[in-house]
Amino acid sequence: MKGVLNGAISPDKRFIKINGVWTYIKHPRIKVLNPTRNDPTYQSRKNLEYKLRRQTKIFEIYGKRCVCCGEDNPLFLTLDHINNNGAKHRKETKSGNYDDMIKNPNKSKYQILCHNCNSGKHRGHGICPHNITIEQPKTILQRYYTRLWDKIFNIYGNKCVCCGERNRLFLTVDHINNDGSTHRKRVGGSHNAIKDIISSKDKTKYQILCYNCNCGRERNHGICPHKN
Repeated sequence: MKGVLNGAISPDKRFIKINGVWTYIKHPRIKVLNPTRNDPTYQSRKNLEYKLRRQTKIFEIYGKRCVCCGEDNPLFLTLDHINNNGAKHRKETKSGNYDDMIKNPNKSKYQILCHNCNSGKHRGHGICPHNITIEQPKTILQRYYTRLWDKIFNIYGNKCVCCGERNRLFLTVDHINNDGSTHRKRVGGSHNAIKDIISSKDKTKYQILCYNCNCGRERNHGICPHKN
C-alpha cells in the first residue's frame, strides 16, 4: 500500500488516519475523498437520513400513531405486517420491503405499530399483549425460553430501566455499549448471547429495556427519546 500509514484504522477497516485526517482505504492504494466523506460515520449518517425520508412517506400513507396503544413518537413506530408474513415479504423483496410498501400501499396488509406492540404481537402468537391475557408456556421450547428469561429478569431487573414498562412480552436485553451485533457474532447467535448475558451478570454491559426504548435508543444516536 502506497503512502505512510501513521494512524488508527476504523472499526470497519475502511478508513485510516493520515496526518490526523480520516481517509478512505481502497486496496492497494489510498484513495483520498473530500473531508466529509473521509469521516467513518459518513455512510451511517447518510443511511439514517435516507431511512428518515422513507419513514416520513410511510407515515403519510399509513398514519402517524400505533393503531393498538396510540403511541405517536415517530422514533418508537414501525410498520407491521398484519398477516404476520414479514419474513416472507422481506425474502421476496430482498430486504426492500419498505420501498414496496410505499410503491404498493395496502392498508389491509400493513399497519403502524409501536415497537412494543409489534414485538409483543410476534411473541404473543400474532396478538398484541395489550389485547390478551398472558398464558403459561405450553411447549417444551416455550418453557425453556421462559426459564432463560426468568434468569435474566432475576439478574437485571423485571422492568424497563428507562420508562418502567413491566410487561415481559415488551421487554428485552439492551447492550449498553451498542455492541449487540458484535456480541451475537462472537458467541454464535442470539441463543448463545442470552446464555452469555446470564453467566456474565455484568450490569455495566447489559440492562433491561422495553422494545420502544431499545429501538428508539438505536435510532436516536444511543439516547432513548424519553430522555431528549
